Amino acid sequence: MKKGTQLSYPPPPPPLQPPPPTGSRKSPIIGLVVSLIGGAIIFLAAIVYLIIGNPVAGILGIVFVILIIIFANRGYRATDKKSQQIYGAIPMFIGFIVMIASGTLLAFDLVVLIGGFLTAIGGALISAGK
Repeated sequence: MKKGTQLSYPPPPPPLQPPPPTGSRKSPIIGLVVSLIGGAIIFLAAIVYLIIGNPVAGILGIVFVILIIIFANRGYRATDKKSQQIYGAIPMFIGFIVMIASGTLLAFDLVVLIGGFLTAIGGALISAGK
């Protein structure tokens, strides 16, 4: 080799760029709606329990509905997938707790069971992004 001669290599290919965003992120509207319908059913049942004289079930139902609304809304408005999954899992677990309570702590109540089921399905849909 001659002194001062440098071998030239072709430059490496440019790194791959992520695809440009195709608009806004898809929000899980179906999960939000199903969770809110389940929450409304649980809220009505909680009011009935308060009227007939079971304050523990009524107050717990109202607290669960408030938590369902807060976390379903946060899951709907989440910007990243991880927080959307976490916020969607909370209404799902609340729905399972309501379904279990309907069969064990309360007398079997089909309306509360349906509300808990809809809340659990809505939370799962929020976690899935649908």
